[in-house]
Amino acid sequence: MDGNTKLMAPTIKYQGYWELPYLVPLDGRYVLMVGARNPYWIGRYDADAMEFTAETPVRQVDTGHYYAFNPHMADAKGPGGAQRRIMHGWATIGKPPAVEGVPWWEQAHSIPRVITITDDRLWKEPIPELQCLRRDGQTLGKQVIHADRPVRIPSLRGDSLEIVATFDDAGAERSGLIVRADNEGRGTKVWAAAGDGFGIEDLRHTNFQKAGEPVTLRLFVDRGVLEVYCNGVAITHKCFAGPDRVEVFAFSEGGTAVLTSLEAWKMKSIWSKAAK
Repeated sequence: MDGNTKLMAPTIKYQGYWELPYLVPLDGRYVLMVGARNPYWIGRYDADAMEFTAETPVRQVDTGHYYAFNPHMADAKGPGGAQRRIMHGWATIGKPPAVEGVPWWEQAHSIPRVITITDDRLWKEPIPELQCLRRDGQTLGKQVIHADRPVRIPSLRGDSLEIVATFDDAGAERSGLIVRADNEGRGTKVWAAAGDGFGIEDLRHTNFQKAGEPVTLRLFVDRGVLEVYCNGVAITHKCFAGPDRVEVFAFSEGGTAVLTSLEAWKMKSIWSKAAK
């Protein structure tokens, strides 16, 4: 499907070519998105002809374990009281290795995302209301990370965290964080390579940033679910680990990188009275 593709709304709705298709008005345009495999297009919609015309190439909402989003929630909490559209998703992470006490648990809802259109693409950010769950905030100043020598961040430990970290690759091929790690730095690797995307382990997504620019990663670690945001792009992944794997490391590969700044918080449960 290219930028000249036209789709008839009755065909989409009644013939069932796609699973969970949505045609959503957003920022004066329309977004056609499909639940299975997460493709989307931005374009215009002719209501009289019931015809959608794509104006962008196909892209993906999320290249990770993400499925069946629902973009129909809207409120008036956007800038200046404008409409804000929120997308709900499903983290398709599968069954955890241990299910004691919860024998039928499988998969979970992801963090609700505020969606907008920026530079002809769908921009995703976690809802700001999540900040009410933050506790024990901390900051870390500039730190040099040498190649293949992960640096432990001893003040930051846990399996329920929000982390905002900015890296300057400074010649490194990749740099980033390792979460749900053991004392040796073995854990789930979140990496960035400016100009070449970012990812979690072997999952990769274009981040639309130029080579040489600092890259900011925003991570949400929630037990076995990991969501990472970078420049309006998101990846959802699983990070099943034992209860003893709660360390966080910074790392670099193929050269020296600089961790220019880091902010982090432990996250309270949404079920705790303090979080209400």
